[in-house]
Amino acid sequence: MWSAGRNPLHIDIHTNGNQTLVIKNNLQPRLLKEPSTRTGLQNIRKRYELISGKDVMVKEAEGYFEVRLPLLRLN
Repeated sequence: MWSAGRNPLHIDIHTNGNQTLVIKNNLQPRLLKEPSTRTGLQNIRKRYELISGKDVMVKEAEGYFEVRLPLLRLN
């Protein structure tokens, strides 16, 4: 069973210069796997591409999950 007290989720949010918003967290494997459609990430990617023509970068490596969103400029 998962316990937040013994294995907290650490989330790091920062900008990479003035170009990218970086959201990174440690992976929390689930004991009970539920199927995922990954619709949320697909939705974000499509919206960013439509609005800005830029790609959203998603990376999952050993121990962490990271999403990089291009910063949008308002005119």
